[in-house]
Amino acid sequence: MTICVAVKVPDGLVLAADSRVLSSAGGRTLISDEAEKIQQIGEYPIGLTSWGLRRVNDQPIESLLLEFSGSLSPLDGASIDVFQIAVQLIEFITPFYREYQSAARRYECAISELYLFIGGYSTGNHFPDVYRIDFIDETIQSTVTPIRAFQDTTDRPAFGFRCGGETGPLERLIRGADQQLVRDIVDTEEEATELYGRYRYSIRYKSMPLKDAIDLSVYLANVVTGICRFKEDPISPYPVCGGEIDVAVITETGFRWDRRKEGSSG
Repeated sequence: MTICVAVKVPDGLVLAADSRVLSSAGGRTLISDEAEKIQQIGEYPIGLTSWGLRRVNDQPIESLLLEFSGSLSPLDGASIDVFQIAVQLIEFITPFYREYQSAARRYECAISELYLFIGGYSTGNHFPDVYRIDFIDETIQSTVTPIRAFQDTTDRPAFGFRCGGETGPLERLIRGADQQLVRDIVDTEEEATELYGRYRYSIRYKSMPLKDAIDLSVYLANVVTGICRFKEDPISPYPVCGGEIDVAVITETGFRWDRRKEGSSG
């Protein structure tokens, strides 16, 4: 499992993710805290973070994403469209994912899903665009989904945070309850929305400095890794999130690392 965090504020976009990957070999569970879950897309002011499936046909997701980045044309003053880059990413990954699905069915293995946040600056935009991509079991419903809380309108820029992976602790912290609890106590979507609105913390993202957004992303990721470290989990005896927190910052001037684990490539 993973915790991925995206925080959008007026000065830029912050991506944060943990470093843990659990895998099985020879009946043993292997733990690595060296996963690279955040990548820059080529030389573009665009970054992404991923959770779910970590290898496709024995190729790490990180390697596959680097291969995609290498397939893009150099910037050289060309215009940038984050949405179109996301569409190209889907077209690039889909054949690999289909091959993975076929192999999993052939060997009667469970099929994992792959999710990504991708965001950055399109040419002429003063605020970043952020999208979610889902590669879903069976039908490969690979769509570029605008994240509603992040979608600007002509008269009102939208700011906020979203998380992916092990989201339960942050739902409880920020929204006041996780989805399972809400499903247990209310009957309709309208009641759920009202309940979240009543108990969620109000955070003023629209006036938040970029440095505070960085601190918030690290704090949120650490909340999840901390809970995973100490809670009892009937499914996994090992903490599913952990290791160092990597943080990338994307502004109009480009992509940069705020913190990155020692020994990372690139």
